[in-house]
Amino acid sequence: MQKLGPGAIEKVMLRHLREAAELERSTHAYQNRTHSLQNSTEAFPIISSPDLVVAELRMGMRYAGAIVHRFELSNFPKIAANAAIEILSALRRLL
Repeated sequence: MQKLGPGAIEKVMLRHLREAAELERSTHAYQNRTHSLQNSTEAFPIISSPDLVVAELRMGMRYAGAIVHRFELSNFPKIAANAAIEILSALRRLL
C-alpha cells in the first residue's frame, strides 16, 4: 500500500471541496441580493500535519443555516456529503 503525504491528501481534499463550493454557488435557489453568502461559500485548509489533514467547506455568513435548513434554498448538505464521498473515492484510488 502506498503512503500518501499530507500535501497530497490536502490537494485532493481541496480540489473536491472547491468544486463543491462552485456547485453550491452556481445552483442555489436563494435570491442573491448582496452576493455575501455566495462569495463566502468556500473551501480552505484548516490543519495539515503529518498526522492530520483537515479542510472545510463553509457558507460563511451567520444566516446560512436559515437559508439551508429553514427556507431550504440550498442543497449545501447534499453537495458537501457528495464531496466527502468523492474525496474518499479519490484517496482510495491513489492508494
